[in-house]
Amino acid sequence: MGRIILTGLARSGTTFLAKLFDSHRDVFYKHEPDGFNKNKFDVPRIPAEQDYDTLEVNARKYIDFLFSVRDLKSLGKEPFFDKSYRSTAKKTIMVIWVYILKVHERAFKQKLRGNVVPEFKSSDKEHNTVLKLVASLGRTGLFLHTESNIKYVHIIRHPAGVAASRIRGDIEGNMQGETFMDELVCLPEAKQYNFTEQDIASFTNVQRYAYEWMLINDKVFEECNDKDNYVLVSYEALCQDTEMELRRVFDKCGLPWCSQTEEFIRHLEGFSSAKGRYYSVMRSPKLSANKWREELSEEQIAEVAAVVSQSKVANVLFAEYNC
Repeated sequence: MGRIILTGLARSGTTFLAKLFDSHRDVFYKHEPDGFNKNKFDVPRIPAEQDYDTLEVNARKYIDFLFSVRDLKSLGKEPFFDKSYRSTAKKTIMVIWVYILKVHERAFKQKLRGNVVPEFKSSDKEHNTVLKLVASLGRTGLFLHTESNIKYVHIIRHPAGVAASRIRGDIEGNMQGETFMDELVCLPEAKQYNFTEQDIASFTNVQRYAYEWMLINDKVFEECNDKDNYVLVSYEALCQDTEMELRRVFDKCGLPWCSQTEEFIRHLEGFSSAKGRYYSVMRSPKLSANKWREELSEEQIAEVAAVVSQSKVANVLFAEYNC
């Protein structure tokens, strides 16, 4: 049927949105197939718009490759859902297969790469293939320029929420070293913001996370917002009324509503806490949305607001937060 790419900055609720899509019985979901394949086909992680025509051939190869990936990370992300294109028996075999491979990884302390997981699906059953891409957020404009028949869903979380989550990740050792500041400041788009090299060099971690948030999300928003196959999603709106916002997004992507998805939403709403494993979605959406207000100081929140006050997309989505 169709192809859909979900994308967003790390710690923006991408996995939450992805698992909502995955709960649909007609969706075949692949989790971050770009994770182990960030530099395939010489496609820059954050290409300049002026280079899109030159990069188009390699970008098309990269997109086709991402949709073909069958590694453990892509097909082994829990929870697992019943599917219209996969029998109960095939689902059981798939889950056992995935768990055996995960035990192998832990036993040998080595990540398995390559196409090690069969798709376990019936070829005669129609379905939508959905990819969640985080490492390729900066490529969204190029991908849309290259493949206009794909739906691109861009989720954006409040910059203070992203900063708080990334700080927590730094402390817990989950995301240390993950940055693309050097690539962003060299982009032509960076010149539209009133920050000098000295300003950027003196940024605190919170300011740096906010600056990265602004440059990459603004770039994607400005390049894609006028396209019919681009869907902008607010993480906060998705958490506040998950069913209503997801119905809107599904409709934009040509997906009918699914009772299994509704059941999954009710299950998440039954959680009474925002706490959970760092990469888990099994927590209360409403409580998760504003967790950053308890984690950041007033000074840190002010730092975020000062940096992203120049952001185009922040003023569209988060004006009520003075950001």
